[in-house]
Amino acid sequence: MHDRIGQQLGKYRLMRRLGHGGFGEVYLGEHVHLKTQAAIKVLYQVQLPSEEEVKFRKEAADQGYVPGGDGISLSSRGKV
Repeated sequence: MHDRIGQQLGKYRLMRRLGHGGFGEVYLGEHVHLKTQAAIKVLYQVQLPSEEEVKFRKEAADQGYVPGGDGISLSSRGKV
């Protein structure tokens, strides 16, 4: 695990770590211009093997987050 607090990812600055799991770490992020907050998940691996991607998508769906679906929308993604 890396200490990413204070780093900027896209338009969000990582304020504090909220938790971690099998796929990555979750941070409280603040938009640098709008000052809005969001949970930012930083994956341990840049590209997941296909079976791990299925598990990741299931985890997201179980938590009410479905990329591109009717849940919370994915606003940004990229490599660190």
